Amino acid sequence: MRITTVRILVQIFFFSLFLFFCFITEFSYLKGYPVSFFLEADPLVAIATAITTHTVYKGLIWSLVLLLPTLVLGRFFCNWICPYGILHQFVGWLFNTRNVTEKINANRYRPIYQFKYYFLIFCIVAALFGSLQIGILDPICLLFRSFTAAVLPAVNMPTNLIYVQEKQHYGAWLIGFLLIGLVGMNLVIPRFFCRVLCPLGATLGVLSRFAIWRIDRDPHKCTDCDLCLKSCEGASDPHTLLRKSECFVCFNCIEDCPHDALSFKFMPREETGVKSPEIPIRRGIFAGLAAVFFFPLTRLSGTTSNKTFNRAVIRPPASVEEKEFLKRCIKCDQCIRVCPTNVLQPALFQSGIEGLWTPIMDMRLGYCELNCTLCGHVCPTGAIQQISIEEKLGLGEFKEQGPVKVGTAFYDRGRCLPWGMETPCVVCEEVCPVSPKAIETYDEVITRVDGTKVTLNKPFIIPERCIGCGICEKECPVLDERAVYVTAVGETRFHNQSDRRLLLNDKVKQAAIDLPGEERVSLNASLLSGAALLAKPNSKPTKKSGGCSSGGCSSGSCGTSKSTNTTNTTNTTNTTNTTTPAKQGGCSSGGCSTGGCGTSKPSSLVQLAPKANKTQTTTNQAKPYRQAKPSGLRQFISSLGAALQSSGGGCGGGCGCSSNGCGTKEVEAPKTLPKSLPVPIVPINFLQSIEKPVKLETQLTPKSLSMHEDFDLVAWVRDLNEKNTESKL
Repeated sequence: MRITTVRILVQIFFFSLFLFFCFITEFSYLKGYPVSFFLEADPLVAIATAITTHTVYKGLIWSLVLLLPTLVLGRFFCNWICPYGILHQFVGWLFNTRNVTEKINANRYRPIYQFKYYFLIFCIVAALFGSLQIGILDPICLLFRSFTAAVLPAVNMPTNLIYVQEKQHYGAWLIGFLLIGLVGMNLVIPRFFCRVLCPLGATLGVLSRFAIWRIDRDPHKCTDCDLCLKSCEGASDPHTLLRKSECFVCFNCIEDCPHDALSFKFMPREETGVKSPEIPIRRGIFAGLAAVFFFPLTRLSGTTSNKTFNRAVIRPPASVEEKEFLKRCIKCDQCIRVCPTNVLQPALFQSGIEGLWTPIMDMRLGYCELNCTLCGHVCPTGAIQQISIEEKLGLGEFKEQGPVKVGTAFYDRGRCLPWGMETPCVVCEEVCPVSPKAIETYDEVITRVDGTKVTLNKPFIIPERCIGCGICEKECPVLDERAVYVTAVGETRFHNQSDRRLLLNDKVKQAAIDLPGEERVSLNASLLSGAALLAKPNSKPTKKSGGCSSGGCSSGSCGTSKSTNTTNTTNTTNTTNTTTPAKQGGCSSGGCSTGGCGTSKPSSLVQLAPKANKTQTTTNQAKPYRQAKPSGLRQFISSLGAALQSSGGGCGGGCGCSSNGCGTKEVEAPKTLPKSLPVPIVPINFLQSIEKPVKLETQLTPKSLSMHEDFDLVAWVRDLNEKNTESKL
């Protein structure tokens, strides 16, 4: 059997193996096959990632095995194993219409073939700075990406044999036309990509200078007929001094020579060949300088900054930190191929030119399946880490670290049907897969312009629970721009050195650490409880003959009794409060002792427990408040509450009475929140004294309180309370 026949059989085997791996790299068929074998056997991937990360990922050890025969035989990979090279050779053979003379002239060496070495220098120098760009033109990465985004979806359209549901990919036209253009260039220059552009071929060409076996020409037998050039795949000049860096070891020249002047010899004479690639030094230096400037210019664009990153750049779960991700990702798009929901997409310029064709998540096309970690299992370089389902969901031994978050959902209330259009909708809440749900609603009954009453379930996000899976955005009925959307803020990354977390997350955790166990209160709860304390209608209290509307004042002879409609709770044990019907001249809350207080507070309001009256008897005293910081949040809340409850001037201590003889100091209400709130220290009994903090929590969020320094909290809380009162009536 001829050696070229053996080569063709080997080519058929490896290209079929590539197609098989492409086909089974899918949710339904992936069953432990080494689908990333060709990528892991790519020496350029191993070398470049070793430079950027200073480590060699375990799967890339296969590439070291491939280097050994290269040092012995030369650049054999390009024409025996590489599926992209095999594709180019097949297309060139299929559409070759040249005569013998034209074939000989087309296969002569040209200076343009040096370009692949310049591109290799560019990639290596960029890798030294931490930017991995070999995936743009690496043949294995390019072919996998082309099949993922263009070839397989196009084949599936008329047949439906590959996917359960049709897949779409942004920029598929660009990837597809690039594949067609590069393959089509074989009609102009045979093996155009392999000879001119391939950085992997350039790497193997540099290493093949050490090959101990190569083609050798016997000048005594050679007649200079140049027929050896007729089918030369690499344009390596076998008719003269053989260029070792360009020879594909295809053996076509040996079979085409009519005089047996060519042979494959062990360590032939050095003067019969050219060892090293022909690279002009100045042009090589220019390629390196281009990479030196490329790195800072791409990083200065702000796409990797934690302050100016693109919110659409949502990486797959278990991805490493962004700068580390760009050091590892080779743009092969294997993760995109295996994704069952079509949520992963090849990026265009969302993450800058440095992140071209890297995977990002677009929740309008899909969502991150809760029980899926396939993207990490097919990633050949560790840009996406391999994790288990338990680790992704934060179960079992990973419960303490919590689930992996890829982002956080937000609402555009102007586009949300319940919020902006008075139309009932609970789709996002129903599809939320986490437990307990990260999306909850509160009911509001409204009267529409046509007079009909509608109950709206207005949704809101609980950021502590949201993992950014994006199913809410995927299923949102507002199609063009979703009313709920996911951004990368709040993400958790492996080896995370960035700060893309939600505002106040660290403060919440620190406050919880500083306080004793029974008094650990989040910033969210503190703000909400304070808002509950402040709730009061925008109207002055109604005077009645003697009585207190809140209680707790320290001035004598109020003598009023507690109303049956208002709940009064204190954080004491074994304490008995007697509730008696309100009488004229009586207080609706009880506890104050000022005559002529006379205010009556509506029963729908949430009230803070009064201070313990000297006449009350308790078996155990309530735990005293924890000492607050001088400028703490409690001081702010207290001053605001005092001013609200003393509406007409009078009590400023928070008891709510209107008597000037109460004895507490009047405090002016602040109109806006300070620019930066200190970490609050609020005792647990302060929260337990609130009647309905949960309901108000659905109406008051940290975002609305902390993100707008000109927010009028006083008017807003009063408006909320009026709405609550109307809905109850």
